[in-house]
Amino acid sequence: MIAWILILLGVILFPIGLYFGGLWNKKGLSITIIATLSLTLGLTTLINELSTDQNTVLIVNNPHPDNRESRAEGFSLYLSHCSSCHGTNGMLTIDLHEHVLHHKDDVLFDYIFNGKVGTGMPEFKNDLSIDQIWHVINYISSMEKPSLKG
Repeated sequence: MIAWILILLGVILFPIGLYFGGLWNKKGLSITIIATLSLTLGLTTLINELSTDQNTVLIVNNPHPDNRESRAEGFSLYLSHCSSCHGTNGMLTIDLHEHVLHHKDDVLFDYIFNGKVGTGMPEFKNDLSIDQIWHVINYISSMEKPSLKG
């Protein structure tokens, strides 16, 4: 939040500094320098916040074969960590089936590990191990979409 305030302050002060003479008189120079520092500090803070919000994980390929044992482990973890928001069939808050169809496993891993800012999807990096997350991905990839009864 502070980063955005600093950026906004810099954007507002920069044209004011130019109006008062920019780099060619003391008042304009002072305001322009404050604006530049504010923008620089705001952008640096914002980049730092964004880079610390999303931890990088080096494992991008699922080390666990998609088999019955992995799916059973994933099912158990899904029920205890995911079903309260996503439902037992993956259709409660969003359609998990669509996510599985449209995203590769490494993207799904990132969503589970780091969460997804602004969506309500929390991070599970402190609750689930890397192996457990891959088991959950194997399970949700095997979920069948419920049929609509007409």
